[in-house]
Amino acid sequence: MERTITAIISNSNDKKVFTSNANTLGELKAEMTAQGIDYRGMDFMEGLTHTQMIDDAAILPSNVQYKGRTTNNLVFMLSATNKNIRSGAYTRQECYVKIKEMNLQDTVKAIAGENFTRVSTNVLNDIIAKCEKKCEVPTDRKELYEYIKANNLQETVKTKCGKNFTQCSTEALIKVCKGASKKSCKTPCNCKTAVKNTSKKVESPYSSKELDAIINGLKRK
Repeated sequence: MERTITAIISNSNDKKVFTSNANTLGELKAEMTAQGIDYRGMDFMEGLTHTQMIDDAAILPSNVQYKGRTTNNLVFMLSATNKNIRSGAYTRQECYVKIKEMNLQDTVKAIAGENFTRVSTNVLNDIIAKCEKKCEVPTDRKELYEYIKANNLQETVKTKCGKNFTQCSTEALIKVCKGASKKSCKTPCNCKTAVKNTSKKVESPYSSKELDAIINGLKRK
């Protein structure tokens, strides 16, 4: 069953609207991830039924009565809870710092289609994690050669080792590359598995006035 989901993210006053085929909360979360919606540490409250959804296996409301008609188009308010951010993940401000340190502004825009300041923290963390892994110094000799070429470290290796990188030991190459990686990593980050929001624009079936009334009704509970 295809329906339209309107998600209101309360901590940023952002609204996301997309079509969905989800039947459970877990399936809806997966679709939200694909939409670039950061729902970590958020409570899910469905606005038409005033239902708080917690279990990923929970079935989404259907055939809901709204203003004398039956609808399956739902409105979710996502509000922050006291849950901790997942272990190892960066906060939003930390993401900004890492993106600037690693010069990932253009990478994020190419992947997510927007400036990094408008991309969800969840997606930013995914991109940063993949690019950090890409910046790790390999131990395989062939991969080391590729790393050295990609980061233009030929002269650095020659200065440190006194000879061409193809003539240096693997251990020496790793040592030089690790030293250089601490200063900067320019290895191309081809994070193809990161989420990219390519969905077409969808309009909410509910007017701004209706959405305000729905959300205000939840806030009064």
